[in-house]
Amino acid sequence: MKNILLTLIFLSPLAFAQETVELKFSIGCKVTDLVILGTQDGIPKRYQSFEDGLKPGVAFSIDFEFTRIGFWNRLRIDSSKFMAGVTFDSVNKKEINEMYQFTSDGGLYLGYLGLNFLTFESLGSIEMNRYFKNDWQLMSRDGSSKASRLLTANCQSMPNEYDDVYNYFNEFSD
Repeated sequence: MKNILLTLIFLSPLAFAQETVELKFSIGCKVTDLVILGTQDGIPKRYQSFEDGLKPGVAFSIDFEFTRIGFWNRLRIDSSKFMAGVTFDSVNKKEINEMYQFTSDGGLYLGYLGLNFLTFESLGSIEMNRYFKNDWQLMSRDGSSKASRLLTANCQSMPNEYDDVYNYFNEFSD
């Protein structure tokens, strides 16, 4: 399975102070359902899982790594344990309704970071939203012309560091 790493980089026009903050944390998730649809010779097929892939009831984690140096913020999200994809960087941000939209240098949409919502895309998409205190639900979509996968998961006990990361981005919004 290929890795997907989401790296979000923000540069502020403000002075570069030397304060450094590093936060590393993970959230544990459990697959609640999985649907895989494919087609072969024009005939639709439905599968229960990929060989050696995730199945309902299987646990996985999403790892977060945040670094702030002065007014420069970087967030890396590693979802390689459950979704294939690519690595990309974002250097642009735009605040919309208390969420931060991430785009690449070319203006390609990558996702949003909010206090209660997180979404990002590459070869597929991941959406997470808070449904109770620090518990989040996840929906992931990815696929190709031969098969598409829809995965749902329950992710409990998001560490408080996620709120801290959001607050760091919010601190110097435009």
